[in-house]
Amino acid sequence: MEYHKHIVETNSTNKELGMMNIAELPPYFVLSASFQSSGRGRGKNVWESEKDKNVLMSILLFPNIAPCHQFHISIMTSVAIYQCLTCNYHINNVKIKWPNDIYVNDKKIAGILIENNLRGEKINHSIIGIGLNVNQSQFSENVPNPTSMYLETGKTFNVKEVIDGIAKHITIIDNNAPEKTREIYLRLLYQLNTMATYKIKSQNNLILSAKIIGISPNGCLRLEDDKGKITCHELNDIVYL
Repeated sequence: MEYHKHIVETNSTNKELGMMNIAELPPYFVLSASFQSSGRGRGKNVWESEKDKNVLMSILLFPNIAPCHQFHISIMTSVAIYQCLTCNYHINNVKIKWPNDIYVNDKKIAGILIENNLRGEKINHSIIGIGLNVNQSQFSENVPNPTSMYLETGKTFNVKEVIDGIAKHITIIDNNAPEKTREIYLRLLYQLNTMATYKIKSQNNLILSAKIIGISPNGCLRLEDDKGKITCHELNDIVYL
């Protein structure tokens, strides 16, 4: 059975994989592309990528977990990319910016878009879209603080090998104890235990000086301000300033 299909161009690997017959595909099936005409990030964000330069992939999981535990998918994908970058390619200073952006030296190198399909009270399958900057050296001015494997190392890489490496690490982590993976994720949180400034959308765009101290069981970000008050924030409530 085919485990990896590569196409030259698509509007979105997540959309393309979602239109395939999921029931006939194996776990960890990968769809990758050389170019995306409508690459997506969270919300209305877009993902820019030069043709043939970067990882543009979606991987299929059958997690069979309750929706209340869905943040674990974010955790394990983030940790898998971290392990691929550090173990396979010896790239240093890799951090996870909550919820699942991958940073190297304070710059964004990868993004993740997870789309879950529910059946009853379980997640039937998940499509995990991953964009990782590999060999791109120049970016549009509209892209905030980007970096790539090439910019961090001065070396070019085989994109297919990077895709295979990410898929392998996701497969391994998906079969590990969730508690161990969560521990790694927490340790790697960007700006962990460091005072910084955040905008809180749910509080009329309040500007807050606080430090990240962890995440809640369902993945909300926990902040502690300079007076010791702890607050918990959901996805899209926080803007890093």
